Amino acid sequence: MPGQLELCARYRPAATGVHVGGDRFDAFSRPDGTITLTVGDVTGHGLDAAVIMGKLQNALRAYATEGHGPAATLRLAHELLRGWKSPLFATAVVAGLDPAAGVLRWASAGHLPMLLDNGAADTRFLECPAAPLLGFPFGFEITEYETELSPGASLVLYTDGLVERRVEPIDAGLDRLAEAVRAAANLPGEDAGDLILSHMLGDDEHEDDVCLLLCRWTGPEPAPCFANPEHGKPGV
Repeated sequence: MPGQLELCARYRPAATGVHVGGDRFDAFSRPDGTITLTVGDVTGHGLDAAVIMGKLQNALRAYATEGHGPAATLRLAHELLRGWKSPLFATAVVAGLDPAAGVLRWASAGHLPMLLDNGAADTRFLECPAAPLLGFPFGFEITEYETELSPGASLVLYTDGLVERRVEPIDAGLDRLAEAVRAAANLPGEDAGDLILSHMLGDDEHEDDVCLLLCRWTGPEPAPCFANPEHGKPGV
């Protein structure tokens, strides 16, 4: 990854049942320098969900690497999943970060909103209308969104196992995640990821898989310095 980016990824399988599920994350650099981040979750659990998500992850990476934007990447993956005639569906978010400009573009299909900590008390979920789940038996439009990042901004992608609990509303889990991200703001990336997981999961046995992908953008790279060949020449 470019020097102005810091990434931390964490995965925790469900503490009960078969330790194979449909939660996956990915992060990679495209030939044009865009950093693509994806997180997804297939409905259900077990081997079938894991196989579908493995195929989808490969497809998302291939479409994004070809140069498709987040919305087009999700649309192509949706059509692919429909063609597999699978009874399973999937949520996914795809984000493309231009590290030179600090511009983030993203699209979502049924996934929980990403969390952006832009510093200066600007911590918010990117709650924009999402498309339906991938694999639904009909076509639909997918909207792409864009925002600018401030130097030092943190972007958090995650799956529902991180924030959903049977005993509380989803908003309580989202509030707790925002609190954890703010508390980890001054920590190195790896330590920040550990603190967020500890804050969210504690010592309790979680019933669902958990994916966490933390991306920090430190700012644009400084312009290179070039020596002036005329500087220091003796006069004639």
